[in-house]
Amino acid sequence: METTRLLFTMGGMPFEDATFGFDKWGELKATMPYGQVPVLEVDGKVLAQSSAIERYAAKLTGVLIRYVKPVMLPCYCSQAH
Repeated sequence: METTRLLFTMGGMPFEDATFGFDKWGELKATMPYGQVPVLEVDGKVLAQSSAIERYAAKLTGVLIRYVKPVMLPCYCSQAH
């Protein structure tokens, strides 16, 4: 999730970084897609898997477009994972 945090921060996009301890994981696991974290919730919809979340953040913030040639975008998104 560090890549996602960086993308949102560099793009000036506000976000809530909700974390929890291992003691809460038991009750949360059943509510998570694939029973895993990280997840990103946007407007009540949940997006799972780090690479999918990173692609969303990169596209939403436009950070990569400002710094990378368009032909390289998919490569950098994959590399970030």
